[in-house]
Amino acid sequence: MSLLKFLSREKLVEYLDEELRLFLNARGIYEINQYGWLADNRPDPDYLGLAMWQTEPPGKGHESPDLAEIPENPASRQTRIGRITQNGREFEHLIKSARHSIGLSHLYHRNPDELSPCFGFHFLETAIKLTMAGDRLRDFFIDACAALPGFSRKTRIPDPPSGPARLPLSYCRPFARARDILADNSAQNQNLFDCLAELSALTERIYFYRDLHHSGLNDPGDIETLADWYTLTIDTANQIFLAEYLLRNFAQTPQLGHIAEFR
Repeated sequence: MSLLKFLSREKLVEYLDEELRLFLNARGIYEINQYGWLADNRPDPDYLGLAMWQTEPPGKGHESPDLAEIPENPASRQTRIGRITQNGREFEHLIKSARHSIGLSHLYHRNPDELSPCFGFHFLETAIKLTMAGDRLRDFFIDACAALPGFSRKTRIPDPPSGPARLPLSYCRPFARARDILADNSAQNQNLFDCLAELSALTERIYFYRDLHHSGLNDPGDIETLADWYTLTIDTANQIFLAEYLLRNFAQTPQLGHIAEFR
C-alpha cells in the first residue's frame, strides 16, 4: 500500500524546520549566533567570549612579548592564527549540526519503551558531533595558549583507545596547565585567571558527557542528556573564546561599548 503524498517536498522541509525550531527554542537550545547578544549592539555580559569571537576574531590585536619565552616570528604566528581560526570555524559547523541532530532525535522520540531506530541513529550522531566539537575547542585553546611561558604543545594528547579511564588526563590537562601557570601571579591577571579557573571546571564536566559517549551512552532515551551537553559546550566555548581574547590582548578587559562598535 503506497502512501498518498499530501505535502510537497519543499513544504515538508519547511514544516520540519519550523517543528525543530519551536522545539529547540522552547528547550533553550539556541543557535550559537544567538548567544552573546541581548539585542542589536548590546553584548550579553554572560557571553562576552562569544561576542568577542563574532566581532574581534583571532588576528586582531597583538600578544604581549612578555608572555613568550621565545619571540614568535611572524610566519609562525600567522600559521598559529590560521589553526585557531580553522578550529573555531569547524567548531561552529559542528555545534550547529549537533543542534539540528538534537531536534531530529526529538522528532523520532516516542517514549523510552518504544524507540524508533532512527532515534538511536540521531542520538548517537549528536553525541559524536558534540565530542568532535569539544576536540576542536581543545585544539583552539592549545594554540591560543602557545605564548604562555611553560605551556607546551605536547599537551595535545589524543584520547587513549584503551577506554575512558584516562580521558580526564588527556582532555582536561591543557586547561588545568594554563590555569596553574597563571596562578602565581593571578592578582596581575585576575580576569584571565578567573576565566581559566572557570574553564577548568567546565571541561571537567565536559568529560562526564564524553565518558557517556565512550561507554556507549547507557541511557539513550533521555534527550535532556543531549540538551545539557549542548548547553555545557556552548558555555565552554564562551570561556575559551574569552580566554583567547584576553591572551591576545593581555591584561585588557573587553569593554561592552567597544564590542558593540564592531557589531
